[in-house]
Amino acid sequence: MKLAKHENIDDFRLVQQACTGNEAAFNQLMDKYMPLCYRFARKYGHSPEDSADAIQETFLAAYKALDKFDPNYKFSTWIITILLNRLSNKRRALRRARRYFFHDENLTPDENMRAKMSVPTPQEDVENAELQRKLERAIQKLPHRLRSVFILFEIEHVKIKEIAEMLDIPEGTVMSRLHNARQQLRSHLQEYFNS
Repeated sequence: MKLAKHENIDDFRLVQQACTGNEAAFNQLMDKYMPLCYRFARKYGHSPEDSADAIQETFLAAYKALDKFDPNYKFSTWIITILLNRLSNKRRALRRARRYFFHDENLTPDENMRAKMSVPTPQEDVENAELQRKLERAIQKLPHRLRSVFILFEIEHVKIKEIAEMLDIPEGTVMSRLHNARQQLRSHLQEYFNS
């Protein structure tokens, strides 16, 4: 908790410095939060190129609105909210990304699906790849309001309260959407839930 508050104070100082024209301060904020934004945009369903475009627009919009930043909120909440608006506005124009869940050796273990404790057999590899493809398609079929909540909570591990702030909805609505997303995914993947 103290660490989070300390981070908020540091972020607010950087925002204040950036408001006075200090480019290095804003660059520090970008370096700190660009990976989070990129992961979110990719998992939301956008290609690497489209994600990069949306993030560039997001940080440009954030820079122009720095004086409106409310220090009572986390900078991460504020920047993801701006990104979500950009992604929602562009969702019909942007190509859908093919993968949400994949193993990438360049990412940290927390950013990848949990690794199996044992080495899978070739048959398990085939089954896991098929499940992964079906899961990706099922997430892509979720309505955007459910998909964003599911990605933020299950993949990015954002707390319910922060998701509510990002989306400007009550916490109960976040929990309801998360429940609905899980139910829809379970129905799309029914064969994998039968023993």
